[in-house]
Order: sequence, then C-alpha cells, then structure tokens
Amino acid sequence: MCCEKMPYYPKCFVCGQENSIGLKMVFEYDKKNDIVRSKVTFTENHVGYEDIIHGGIVTTVMDEAMAWMGIKKTGLMCLTNKLNVEFKKAVKSMNEYSVEAKTEKISEDKIYMSARILDGDGNECANAEGEFLIMKGRKSSMMYEKMKKH
Repeated sequence: MCCEKMPYYPKCFVCGQENSIGLKMVFEYDKKNDIVRSKVTFTENHVGYEDIIHGGIVTTVMDEAMAWMGIKKTGLMCLTNKLNVEFKKAVKSMNEYSVEAKTEKISEDKIYMSARILDGDGNECANAEGEFLIMKGRKSSMMYEKMKKH
C-alpha cells in the first residue's frame, strides 16, 4: 500500500463521512511524495453559476487538504490563519478532480503549506498558499481524539 488513510471528523463538511450534505472526501498521506491528496467529484449542489463550482467550495477543499498535511507533519491540529488562492481554470460539476497539499516550511508555532486542484488531465485549476497555526496542548489532543479511522 502506497498511502496511509487519514482519519476524519464525522461532521466535517469536507471529510466527514456522516455529514449528509458533505463531500465525504477521503484524504491519504503519500509518504513517497510527501503529500496529502484526495479525489472529489462536485455535484450541481456545489455550483456558484451554471456548472461552475463555487470558488468558496474549491477553496475549502484546498484548505482541508493543507490542514491534514499540517496534522500529518506536526502530529497536532492546525488552524487556518491566512489563505491566498489563485483560480486558473473553471472547476465544473460532475467531473473528478484531485487535490494535493504539501509542506513548504515549519516554524515553532506555524506551518506553511501549498495546495492545488487538478482536473482529470492533470491541468491545474486552482492553487493556494496557507499559513496555519499549530495548536498545542490539551485542546489539540481533545480535538484529535474525536477523529475516526476509515
């Protein structure tokens, strides 16, 4: 097996397997390439206009991938502090996309990451850079304890 499945929080909009309106994405850590990745097929419920997926939902998916990468790299919960997104190509409903995130830099209390969404042909549709706060102590442990395994 090349990849380790990441846990999930049941009610999360992106990874929650028990969220009836969620994306139910399964994130994996690819040790060889040192990335977190997942696949997603958006539906008409996620559009902003016609068949183009709402930019906020595209951003949310990249944010989630970076958060899981941060958790994998630090062993602690990571909270979004800053996020910068660039949209390059429309993301459309009923097509499968991949999202991947990687670590750029880690400091004592922050982790910097990048993410991108690729279409089925490998074309980059959007990318993001994020600064995440590393949550330490009991609160991080309590949050992680609520995660479930696939």
